[in-house]
Amino acid sequence: MQVVEEKIAAAESMGFKIAIELTPLFFNYNTATLKYDLSKLKDGYLQEWAAAVQMFKRHPSIIWYYPFDEPYWNAKGAGVSYTVMADYLHQMNTLIKRDIPNSKIVFIEAFAIIDENFTVPVESDYVGIDCYGNFDNCYGESIPSYYNKVAAKMTSNQKFIIIPDAFDFKAGDENGSWQNNVIAQSKKYLEYSRVNSRIEAIVLFLYNSPLDIGLNLERLSSTRQGSLLNLFYDQISLQNQSIIQNAPIVNPNINISYKDASSKVINIETTDQNTSITIEPVDFFDMSFSRPIVETSTLQCNLLDPDEKSYNCEQLMYRQSRYSISEIKKGTWKFQFKIDNGPTIERKVTVQAAVRQPTVLTISCPTNLSAGDSGTCTATDIPNQSLASGYWTVDGIKVNDSKKYSYTWNNIPAGTYKVQGFAKDIYGRDVKSNLLTVTVKQKALPAATVLTISCPVSLKAGDSGTCTATDVPSQSLASGYWTVDGVKVSDSNKYSYTWSNIPSGTYKIQGFAKDNSGRDVKSNIVTVIVAKPTLTISCPTNVAAGSSPTCSAVAQGKLSSGYWLVNNEKVAGSDDQLNFKFNNVPAGAYRVQGFAKDSFGNSIYSNILNITVRP
Repeated sequence: MQVVEEKIAAAESMGFKIAIELTPLFFNYNTATLKYDLSKLKDGYLQEWAAAVQMFKRHPSIIWYYPFDEPYWNAKGAGVSYTVMADYLHQMNTLIKRDIPNSKIVFIEAFAIIDENFTVPVESDYVGIDCYGNFDNCYGESIPSYYNKVAAKMTSNQKFIIIPDAFDFKAGDENGSWQNNVIAQSKKYLEYSRVNSRIEAIVLFLYNSPLDIGLNLERLSSTRQGSLLNLFYDQISLQNQSIIQNAPIVNPNINISYKDASSKVINIETTDQNTSITIEPVDFFDMSFSRPIVETSTLQCNLLDPDEKSYNCEQLMYRQSRYSISEIKKGTWKFQFKIDNGPTIERKVTVQAAVRQPTVLTISCPTNLSAGDSGTCTATDIPNQSLASGYWTVDGIKVNDSKKYSYTWNNIPAGTYKVQGFAKDIYGRDVKSNLLTVTVKQKALPAATVLTISCPVSLKAGDSGTCTATDVPSQSLASGYWTVDGVKVSDSNKYSYTWSNIPSGTYKIQGFAKDNSGRDVKSNIVTVIVAKPTLTISCPTNVAAGSSPTCSAVAQGKLSSGYWLVNNEKVAGSDDQLNFKFNNVPAGAYRVQGFAKDSFGNSIYSNILNITVRP
């Protein structure tokens, strides 16, 4: 951008008006193919454009904006359709008209692409075609014929640019016939410009111009193109002198214009004795003659403000000269001009509005946001506090009008958003801000939660057992439940599960949960074996007759009932007794066993003991 601005400044220092091509701002240049990549608009083109606009506004010498050279012809070569290129041009032109008020857009296309599909962007102010070599027969058709085809595609307010070729591809013959041939061509272009009222500009095409190399005009003057350029302008001068001599200026029209703070220029042609205009805002009047004045003519100029204060403006010079005056007062201004010894010409303009600076609205938003965050966008206006009302939009949808200077956005989803502010200033004018792109990233999730459970692995039927859960990171579970053999059994406590009166069997236990980030978590699987209760008895095995030995029983697990068996017969009165006493046992051999039922009705038999009672 710095190099471009240096070239613009150099051109300005030499009195140039500038047309600037915008292609590098919107498309990437492929250094391998030496062509622009037309498959898409370049990333970040809006940011580059915004920076360029600020630079352009510093240089009022830029009078034309040229989005793309021969756009449809280049698109065809790149395999891009008419429709896609037309959309590119529309986006570019819209930005130009939005951000550079009163800008003039130039559209120039190659002759070979003008067919039934060809369209002229409606935003273009000046339209031209290029075909070089022969005015009367340029690849089968005349230059006017091509322009007639283009005219059918134009709106009524669009004007023509004609582009004579001021070059020749011949390498030698610096002073030869090629110059005369091109001069002859130029005369035909000049004649055509006088008969076609839509033509408003003639732009010479200098092929491979040294102007691209440091704006070295001294070098240009010594080149073939420079020699031709001088000859061409000599010819234009002769043509103009003949026009002046054949139509002396007696009563020239006067153009009166004003410029506002953004350098927007509006021209008012004062053809009536009294013209009433509304000027808002106003920096100064800028007056100019609408056609040339003979160099030998004398000009007298006088301005009278509404208070009859006189301003001498005789410094108006040869051709399209200007005079500016600041501090415009409300009321009627008189402009009095006299050329040579002719009559005094007076024009009146009534200024009806006060001077008002336009309101500039700029918004800013946080740029480092993650999903779920809140952010506040703020608006700044110049002049300060000049907004009467306002609202905000996100992706073109109105979201807030309660605070014109700020908008707080809560719990923002991830995505890319276009944010803009709209307002009415205290003078009732519509104001809109810059358009911001806000990218909200997905919030980074914490480390995955690891869930581990533990349970008693060896139990007896009827027992109770508690399983516990441990998470890493600690306390990262939002909810959870437990399953036994895949069946949900509890969700009352995500960190523990107590299992009571467990039947015998083998079970698979697992925990399931959602963590604080909403992710599903599941634990390891624990296998728990629950065995049947056991009953073990013990007795003296060798006793004397008449004695009373005692047998005892020890249960492992929960039993609900039981009794003793002697020689396979139930001993009366032995129900639910863990100790059994033989009373006055006769001599003999006895088989002793315990029997019980668990809490689930299962039969449990103890070990068998053989007891010998001696005589």
